[in-house]
Amino acid sequence: YIMDISELAGLKNVRQDIWEMAQLDGKSYALPLTLSMMGVYYNEELLAKVGAAVPTCVDELFEVCQKLLDAGITPMVFPDKDGWTVKQFVDSVSVTMLENPTETFEKIAAGELQAVEVEQLRTLGQLLLRLHEYAQADFMGTGYEQAIAAFANGEAAMFYQGIWAYPEISKANPELKYAMFPLYGGDFRRVGIEIDSAVAISATTKYPEAAKKFLDFLSQKENAQYFSDSDGTPSVIEGVVYNAPGFQKVYEMVLDGQGINLPSNQWPSNFGGQYASLCQRLLVEKDIEVWLNDLQALILETYAQ
Repeated sequence: YIMDISELAGLKNVRQDIWEMAQLDGKSYALPLTLSMMGVYYNEELLAKVGAAVPTCVDELFEVCQKLLDAGITPMVFPDKDGWTVKQFVDSVSVTMLENPTETFEKIAAGELQAVEVEQLRTLGQLLLRLHEYAQADFMGTGYEQAIAAFANGEAAMFYQGIWAYPEISKANPELKYAMFPLYGGDFRRVGIEIDSAVAISATTKYPEAAKKFLDFLSQKENAQYFSDSDGTPSVIEGVVYNAPGFQKVYEMVLDGQGINLPSNQWPSNFGGQYASLCQRLLVEKDIEVWLNDLQALILETYAQ
């Protein structure tokens, strides 16, 4: 369905590490334009109100949450009614908690590991539960749009979500002073990233040369700069400046080589939705043993297909 554009001139303008991440069997089928990242949005005024500095580790995050709670402020809002948001949280935080998240699941699938014996997975489940001690009361009844509105209106001080929420938050409250910091759940100071916007060409287009010319146009620095500024996401085109000061703490990690391709990009296609349901069940039942055993069964089932 998609044309092989490995010889496209504009691909030379893409950062080499991102170009390689976007390839399939050494070939390119789309021109990457921007990245997505996840982190903790925080209300600058609410943190200042309780005298809290921006946390730099998970222990400091819990301290900030407790300060906010003691002041009668809801520390975090979670949109856990939507399974995809729970899955994205666990997926992105796992890169800071599991030494090799993709390999861990593959070893479980191969029978080399048991999920209940992987301490890093257990710690991941514990983090999810502990953070929800600082969530709004109805986190399982709150959807994505509701969570954005709650954060934008100052009903919660923090909101873990992707950079794609930025336009909606600003639209909901243009006066809100907020920024993002990375969440380090474990020992690995990394941030999960993936291609956000990319453009491909139909393999059956009647206008292949015109389509290639348009992709080359998009890859030019000045046009990629305009796209990034309009979209609010960091560009993968060399020389483009990311003009979003509130997200620099997370973006600097990407520039420093601490960005890692999200594990979900290697999951079997039928794994993610069921994994989301398991994580939602964990939030309700708070039983990590059941979660780990169910995860084991799910991996064995889906990775074998």
